[in-house]
Amino acid sequence: MNVFRFQVADYKRISQFLFAMVITAIPLVLITFYFLSSYSAFPYVLSAIFILMLIIAVYMSLLKYFLIYDSEFTLSNEGILEKNLKNNKEVFFKWEDVELFKFGSTKHTNEDKEYLKMSFNSSKHTISVAEFKSDEGKMKLFANFRDTIESFLLKHNPRALPNKLI
Repeated sequence: MNVFRFQVADYKRISQFLFAMVITAIPLVLITFYFLSSYSAFPYVLSAIFILMLIIAVYMSLLKYFLIYDSEFTLSNEGILEKNLKNNKEVFFKWEDVELFKFGSTKHTNEDKEYLKMSFNSSKHTISVAEFKSDEGKMKLFANFRDTIESFLLKHNPRALPNKLI
């Protein structure tokens, strides 16, 4: 049994969350433009800008609190167990349930980042983990995590692996 701990981001829910923020801000922007068309609207425009900044701050703090969290992953022959360390919620998936496993690297704020993503047949839940390449200790752990998942999938569910790994 292998146990790993990473910070996880639920990118699907983050994008939905940001879309909701934009939809929430649209009426405020329209009201601001309406007040700009009239004279002596300066106090209204300032208050609308302040409220918009407040909405953005609240959304970003909620985003950080609810959608980016630490998880502990336990890999075994049966499957993968993800334990959310913030609320102690556990989710278990069998290796046969893995629909897609992909990994790669991306540029993020002038630093290279390696990521992996797993999605499952039986759930909308996804596992997305990413680490900066500049942090050698975390990259070794991340590479070990990725290789362990690949070996379990190769044994139990090779169709979930990218073609180049089979």
